[in-house]
Amino acid sequence: MPKESPEIHLAGIKLSKSSEDPLYLQLYNQLRTMIIEGRLRSGDRLPASRTLATELGASRVIVSQAYEQLIIEGYLSGKTGAGTFVADTLPDQLLHVGARQTTSKKKAATEVNKPVVSLPQSEMQTKIEPFQLGIPSLDYFPYKTWQTTGNKVLKDLKKHNLGYGDSLGYWPLRKAIASYLRLSRAVQCEADQVVIVTGAQQGMNMVAGFLLKKGDEVWMEDPGYFGAVSSFLYAGVKLCPVPVTQDGIDIDYAKKNFPGARLAYVTPSHQFPLGCMLPQNKRTELLQWAEENDTWILEDDYDSEYRYESRPLPSLQGMDKAGRVIYMGTFSKVMFPALRLAYLVLPSVEMVKEFNAFKETIDRRSPVMEQLMLCTFMEEGHFLRHIRKMRVLYAERLAILIGLLKAQLSEYLTPSDGQSGLHLLCWISDKVDLALLKQEIEKKKLFVSFPSEYTIEHNIPPAITLGFAAFTKYRLKMGVEKLKECFENSLLNHGGTGDRTKHDDFLPRRH
Repeated sequence: MPKESPEIHLAGIKLSKSSEDPLYLQLYNQLRTMIIEGRLRSGDRLPASRTLATELGASRVIVSQAYEQLIIEGYLSGKTGAGTFVADTLPDQLLHVGARQTTSKKKAATEVNKPVVSLPQSEMQTKIEPFQLGIPSLDYFPYKTWQTTGNKVLKDLKKHNLGYGDSLGYWPLRKAIASYLRLSRAVQCEADQVVIVTGAQQGMNMVAGFLLKKGDEVWMEDPGYFGAVSSFLYAGVKLCPVPVTQDGIDIDYAKKNFPGARLAYVTPSHQFPLGCMLPQNKRTELLQWAEENDTWILEDDYDSEYRYESRPLPSLQGMDKAGRVIYMGTFSKVMFPALRLAYLVLPSVEMVKEFNAFKETIDRRSPVMEQLMLCTFMEEGHFLRHIRKMRVLYAERLAILIGLLKAQLSEYLTPSDGQSGLHLLCWISDKVDLALLKQEIEKKKLFVSFPSEYTIEHNIPPAITLGFAAFTKYRLKMGVEKLKECFENSLLNHGGTGDRTKHDDFLPRRH
């Protein structure tokens, strides 16, 4: 098992050597602001000075100086053998909780539409084989810790409400999720904005049914996640396919061709399936469009925990000042898919009340036992430890896969350089017959995905996506050997032709 990576990341901290302020003062000011604005709360544990220094690429002395100054001023407190925490009581003259209070300019529509179109359900694989997408490592999951957590919950079960309870979710779990998101993803939220749902698919179904009416237009990344496509079609809305460039969704194209859209579905931190990210200027443009047009953005942050060469990107929701972004995350990628728990962060408490009335007509409550166990797992620190261990493990497995592909398949494909997520995008050489390749892959019983199968309207260059997180070095090696045979049996004959799209400016930017 590889060594653990640094602890929880504090998203949004930036140090500049070109600034007139010394580095320790820059860090001090940013941490102090986070405390004043409420992103860091009383009792929150900060990363160890060595850990944060490594993350920032700075000297440990710089971090220690910033921490010491904040301790002197009463913002932090040090506990011997335990770490550094935000003080229980902050300086009176600076006490200010920056919890955002936002209200929507327009009451969300709550009409439930009857389904008129539905995509066929994807075949679910019970046996996990290379290179299946969206599956985390189950061989390194802390089963004993999870079992111990379950035993504790069962022992204290009588203390918990086992009735129908709050359909928005178990309150302590909502608090734990809000705290985690504020620190790791720079999400601006309170616990009463968090809604627990039974998986991301249910979350998308509910957002579509709650906000949209039949015939409403929705911007959809093309290619994009077909689970979202299914949800929107089920709600009877009109899909507006928007091409994806090296900088993510093409906002200029969307505004020109679909100016009346009521919602934009985006995966800005790690576009699915191409892996590019939406840069800062495009995020600002998207938020401005939503505010000016009184419309909504659904941010699907499905695997943002896993970036291997830099810290996780701050969320789009954290930049939203107008309350137009609905943030969605899932535990399927960081825990295990069978847990069937995900969450939504709604822009305001007022919207949560309306959403609750809608949700109660569809789903009374997510299973309580799983919520109790997950809450305890998070509160005792096991969740963060598991994430950082998996971050190191997945980086190792990604490097193994890239090395194998370059050694054995460089003639046929080129791996992308996107160092994030649970799958790798590879561009296919023009000497390969795609139809033959698909046939060979089926014969070998490999689960290889083609991004072209996730498109609605716009063509993209030939590529494949390979899931790697769930597979050991041996299984990756065996999988690549089978894949090599597939490519060798799929070469175009001399003079052959193929349906191939080539757009150099399309390829995702290296980041």
